[in-house]
Amino acid sequence: MERKERLQKVYDYLLYTGRVHRKKDLATAIGKKATTLSKAFSGDKKALTDMLFKQIAAKYKPIFSLEWLLTGDGSMLTSDDTQQKRSLASN
Repeated sequence: MERKERLQKVYDYLLYTGRVHRKKDLATAIGKKATTLSKAFSGDKKALTDMLFKQIAAKYKPIFSLEWLLTGDGSMLTSDDTQQKRSLASN
């Protein structure tokens, strides 16, 4: 899975769980300009940096696996948030 796709999955999850309501919310939360994040969502490799994913992991700790964000290996969610996802799905 490409970085652009992982970023979209992160956003979709944050939207689904009500942690963000629009992409601008995510940009603000991680200290990025909305235009920079927009470039990342468009697939601009200069915007899809390790630092971007590290900022997401730090802001939403312990939700997302840093390894998954950086490489695509393993599970997107840490075990801490997997439980919450299950409870949301059952509602």
